Amino acid sequence: MSARALAGPPVDALELMLTLRCDLACTYCLRHDPGEEMGEGLAARALDLLFAAPAARKDLTFTGGEPLLRLARVRALADEARARARRSGTRLRLNVLTNGAALTAAALDFLEADDVRVVITAGGEPDGHDAYRRSADGRGSWARVQKGLAALVARLPPSRLLVTVAVHPERAHRLRADVRYLLGRGARNFNLCAVFGVPWTARQAESLAREYAGVVGDAVAAARGGEPFVLQALGAGLKRWTGTTPHYDYSDAHGTHCPLTYRLVAWPDGALSLNPFRFGARAAEFSVGRLDSGFKAEFRACAADGSACPACRRRVVVLDRAYGAAYMEAAGTDAEGFRRSWQANVLLCDGAVNRAAAERIWARAQREPALRRLVEACDSWSDIVG
Repeated sequence: MSARALAGPPVDALELMLTLRCDLACTYCLRHDPGEEMGEGLAARALDLLFAAPAARKDLTFTGGEPLLRLARVRALADEARARARRSGTRLRLNVLTNGAALTAAALDFLEADDVRVVITAGGEPDGHDAYRRSADGRGSWARVQKGLAALVARLPPSRLLVTVAVHPERAHRLRADVRYLLGRGARNFNLCAVFGVPWTARQAESLAREYAGVVGDAVAAARGGEPFVLQALGAGLKRWTGTTPHYDYSDAHGTHCPLTYRLVAWPDGALSLNPFRFGARAAEFSVGRLDSGFKAEFRACAADGSACPACRRRVVVLDRAYGAAYMEAAGTDAEGFRRSWQANVLLCDGAVNRAAAERIWARAQREPALRRLVEACDSWSDIVG
C-alpha cells in the first residue's frame, strides 16, 4: 500500500471482519451479505493500515459474522500482528467477538494460549436466549453457548472474558434476572447491549430503566461485599457524567478524539466504515475509504486528537445520522420505535441511570475503596464493542 493511500488519521484500533458467515440465525439480525469472505491480500492490508503509524498500544478485534469459523486465518493474522507489534515496540491487544456456538477444542486452545480477550454474546436465562438467538434450523442455541461459556470460564482469567447480554425489548423486564443467571455460571464482566433496530415501546423502555437500575445496584452491593462484577460502560460512563476525564464524544464537531482512530471497521470486501452494518446496495454511503486505496480524500486531514478535523467530524455526524435512517428502514420500524431503540442503547452505554445517580456513585467511590476498584475495573473494559 502506498504512502499516499495511507494518508489520513493514525489508526490505533481496528475491527476486522474476515467473514459474514454465521452459524446462528438470530431473529433480529440484519446482515445482508451472509456468504462474504475477506481475502488474504485485503487482510494483510488491514494490518498495514493498523501498523502504519507508531503508537504505544494497538487494538485488533476479530469480528463478523462468526470469526471462529475462520479460525486458521484468525490465528495466522494474530501471529503476524504480534510480530509487527514486537518489531515496533507496540503493546498489542487482541480481541475476539464470538456468539459462543463455534467454540471448538481448537478454538479454545487458541484463545487460552494466545492471551486473547474474548467477548461472548448471550441472552441470559435459557428461555430468553433461545427465543431470539437461534440456529439456522430454528432451534435455540443456548445448549451450545452454555457449553462454550463454561469452557471459557474454566480456562480464562476473568480479566480476559466479557459477556455481552443482548437485551431484546420483549426481555427488558428480565434483565436483572438474566444478569444474575449468568453470574451464577461464572461470568464476572458484562456488556449490556439493547438489541438495536427492533422497536421498543414506552413500557419496555420503562422496564429497562428499572431493571438496569437494579443491575447497577447489584454491582455496587457486590463490590461492597468483596465479590465485584464489572459493567463494561460503568466506569467510563460515570466519568463522562461527572466530567472527570475526556470522553470519546463524536456526536458533534467539538468532541474529543477522532473516531476514525478507534472506531474503524474493515469489511470483508475491503470497505472501511464506522458502522457494523452496510445494508446491501447502500454500503457505499457509509464508507470512509477502502483497504486497497486508503481513506477518502475528505478524511485524510484528520489528526488523532481531533484538532485538525472539525469538518471531517461534521461529516462523521452526517454519516451517523444517515446510517441510523438506513437501519430504521431495514428494521422496518417507525421513527418513534427506533428512537426508543436508540435511547435504550444510550441508557446502557452511558453506564449510569442518570447524571444524579452517576454523581452519587462517583462521590461514594472516592470514599470507598471497593467502589473505586469497581469503577476502575469497569473502565478497563470500556473500549471493547459487544
